[in-house]
Amino acid sequence: MGAFGGTLWGGGATGQGGLVVYPSAQSVVEAAAILLGKIRPGQGLNTSELKDGFLWLCRMIASANANRANIFCEAINQYPTITGQQNYTLGANGIWNGARPMRITRANLLLPTSPTIRRHIEILTAAQWARIPLQATNPFPPAGSAGGIDTWPASLYCDYAFPLANIFLYPAPDAVYQIELYTWLANAKPANLQSGIIVPDGYEEFFITSLAIRLAGTYRMEVPPHVQQLYSYAMTNIQRANAAAHCPTLSSDAGRSGGLYNWLTGLRG
Repeated sequence: MGAFGGTLWGGGATGQGGLVVYPSAQSVVEAAAILLGKIRPGQGLNTSELKDGFLWLCRMIASANANRANIFCEAINQYPTITGQQNYTLGANGIWNGARPMRITRANLLLPTSPTIRRHIEILTAAQWARIPLQATNPFPPAGSAGGIDTWPASLYCDYAFPLANIFLYPAPDAVYQIELYTWLANAKPANLQSGIIVPDGYEEFFITSLAIRLAGTYRMEVPPHVQQLYSYAMTNIQRANAAAHCPTLSSDAGRSGGLYNWLTGLRG
């Protein structure tokens, strides 16, 4: 076997601190075509084949992102609440302006203390949210009440709508707080054929073999057995690595509200 970026893969990849850097999406498409035997090392694809290969590469990455086992990292971001407001949109140009989450796995309420105190926020399923009899709550405590803990958001429901996800806090916040969200960090899709691709060790073979399998139908070719074998090996490796990195055993939220924590879905039960 040659190294990724070597002659077998079409060249062009460089190592960078545990990351593999490919100079362009085009080089990934051509590496997949070389692996299939569509072209030989040093040859290239025509414009139509490159365009089609790029679309298949983007589809492949999008499909991989739908499976938690293929996600190598979680993002941690903080968003401010609005006093008295229960629902927020999350996505590009939403009330919370950020990446629309594929899945929220954990959440915290950050209290304005020094040092900051974090309070766990339970992530609700649609069924759990629907069982709340009075979802709209008045965040302001009655006269004579101390407020505080009874008006801090204790749970969160996200409907994962597209392009903006809707997030509901329960109860509604009585002041401005920071909500800390842990979300799947999707593998980035290249913007065009000239865009570079940076992936952790192990992903280069997964991307190229997965793309080769998809392109085989386009080229009216059979998938060689060794390509299928390489794909299975690469997929197993990255999913095993991601499981070891992200699967909690007895974490603080394991077992809350009944059931075990499922690292693939970010849910319990």
